[in-house]
Parts: sequence; structure tokens; C-alpha cells
Amino acid sequence: MTDFLSEILVNEKIAPDFYRLRFTVPMDTEILPGSFFSLKDELPTGTLLRRPFAFSDAGKGEAEALYQIRGKTTHALSLRKPGSRFQILLPCGNGFPIDKIAARQPVLIAGGVGLGPILFLYRSLSRKNREPLLVAGFRSASLIPHSQLPASTVICTDDGSFGVKGSVLDGVREISAKQPLFFACGPTAMMKALAFEAAQRQADAFVSLEAMMGCSLGACMGCVVPICGGGYKRVCKEGPVFDAKEILWTSM
Repeated sequence: MTDFLSEILVNEKIAPDFYRLRFTVPMDTEILPGSFFSLKDELPTGTLLRRPFAFSDAGKGEAEALYQIRGKTTHALSLRKPGSRFQILLPCGNGFPIDKIAARQPVLIAGGVGLGPILFLYRSLSRKNREPLLVAGFRSASLIPHSQLPASTVICTDDGSFGVKGSVLDGVREISAKQPLFFACGPTAMMKALAFEAAQRQADAFVSLEAMMGCSLGACMGCVVPICGGGYKRVCKEGPVFDAKEILWTSM
């Protein structure tokens, strides 16, 4: 893990409240789909804690993240221009277990801002000729970052203004996949529903959880989630990717 002064290369709006941030990273750092970086807030927002952001791509001394304006920090970040710098800690957390795919069909599911790490995984698998299926859900057509999505993406909107009307699970049911292996990132309610869907299909699912973090190092215990059988695990340290069967969803 490296504390690095990164330079912004691109910071562009790709949909209402959604931005693509491209920035420099150390050349020798291995960044895997599902891992994240922690940004030190040196912006004039008054907050002291670092903020976690998932990688949406990485390679050759550069990386990307997709982020949504949700508060003071992300709003201030959206105003940053190429050439400015910020302090990041990377890479943090554990990525998606790509080695578990074997002969199964990878089905990738993204909800809202959860699109970033899922796109990273999609690109990584495509480079390995694994032909993943991608399902992405948004509230309405106006929020879809079309420029970031592969042409084959099954798009779902809550209001039916584009693609499949309904949730990402409605989109999953639109595709045919033998021996699916699910990978997902998005709102907790979405991943909870996916966990139950996967259980009914007797399929495995790996989910990347979102959580408020304090230290991003596993020390503060501010991002714990309940685990089946008792106890808790830290999203920043043991996660953010978990086997969906591990999580005690009834307490989430």
C-alpha cells in the first residue's frame, strides 16, 4: 500500500452528477478490479477523514474512477482541473476473485455509482476473452453514462425510460446464462436481492460493498458488516468484495 501524490489527468462530466476521474498512480502498483483508493481531503470542505473511491480502470501508471456528487467532498472534487494534485492511499481492499470463474459464465451487475468497479472487471475479463455479460441499472435514462457502457450492456431503468423497465434483477432474467457466476456492486438493497436470487439458482455471487470508512486501514472498525455465524468483518480490510453467502443480509 502506497501513500501517493497523484496528478489529475482528466476530470469530466459523463452524465448528470457523474464524473470520470483519470489520474496518475505509481508504475509498479498492481491494481485489481474491486479494489479502491482512499483520497485525503485537502479540499476546502472542512472534513478530516479520507474518502474511498473504487477504481474503474488501471494500467501503465494511470487509473480511473467514476464518482457521483453526493456531498461536499465530491462536489469540490468535481471542480478540480487537470494538473492539480491530491493525496491518495492505494491500493486498498481485496478485489473480485476472477480465479473462481473456471467454466462458468460471468454475469456482472452494476447499480448506479457501483458501475465503476464492474466496468473495470468487465474490461479485465474481456482482455482475457472471457466474454462477460453486463447488466446495469439506473433510475432513469437521463442518468445513464452511455459513453462508458459496452454496446452489449443490458440497461435497466426504474421508470422504464430506457431499456428494461425495472431492477437489475429484471435485466438478469432477460439474459440466458448457463452456470452463471454473479459479480455485483451497487446499493445494499440491490445486492441483498441478488444474494437471494443467486441462492435460489444455487449460483455463487460476489458483491462489492459500499460503506462509510474512517481510516481505510482496518483500524477504526467503522465499516463493519455482520457475518453469518456471528461476528463482523471490515469492508476496508476483509472486503470490499465478499462472497454473498458470508453476509448476514437480514441485518443489513
